[in-house]
Amino acid sequence: MTFPTTGIGPRRLDKYRGWLSFDYLNRELQNAEDATLAHDNRLLLIPDRRGDCFGRGDCFDRPATAAERTLLAYLGFTLPDNLTCHVDRLTASVRRRRWPQLESQLGEDGSLP
Repeated sequence: MTFPTTGIGPRRLDKYRGWLSFDYLNRELQNAEDATLAHDNRLLLIPDRRGDCFGRGDCFDRPATAAERTLLAYLGFTLPDNLTCHVDRLTASVRRRRWPQLESQLGEDGSLP
């Protein structure tokens, strides 16, 4: 599935939530991102699914979603076929997503491609 990239607002710099923080998204992407957030929240409730991140047991890896892939490509990343998303629950209300396979594409100062 692919999503339109029109209607994506300016990127909001958020060191906690990660690269995919935007002022607004088009309806299709926002609905997909909302569904991913709900899915990730459910997975964090499954003890066998969680990893031991920072001694808290509140992280896991999963395949990147089509919406995440669309947004990452929109930001200029070159995506591998099998892209993994690492999800951390930093607080009860803050989820951080990372894509370790893409971190080598960042600038020396951590800037996006």
